[in-house]
Amino acid sequence: MVTFRKRTVIDRLEIGQYPFLDKLFWKNPVIMWLSRHGLYTSSFPAAPFAVRAIEQKKKALAEGKGTGGRDDLMTKFLDAKKIHPDVVTDREVLAMALSMVFAGSETT
Repeated sequence: MVTFRKRTVIDRLEIGQYPFLDKLFWKNPVIMWLSRHGLYTSSFPAAPFAVRAIEQKKKALAEGKGTGGRDDLMTKFLDAKKIHPDVVTDREVLAMALSMVFAGSETT
């Protein structure tokens, strides 16, 4: 027989469920206003990393510098955007790049 006990504050802390802290620190009107006006960003550090990687790859491709053989994933993502611009936008390229960053971080 499975028994359940009443959850305590410590239990909630361990599983990270504090909606009022989320509202206090991230979704309060001041932070939201600063975010909308570009004065504050709460993005995960991987997002700027992925954006820089995309820009570097675009620059390298524009200069005619290839990968020296097989295309890497970023080149394939950018090619997909070029071939199917109605399906693959900059947002999808960023999502795929972030996916690769997170996948790589889990394997090291």
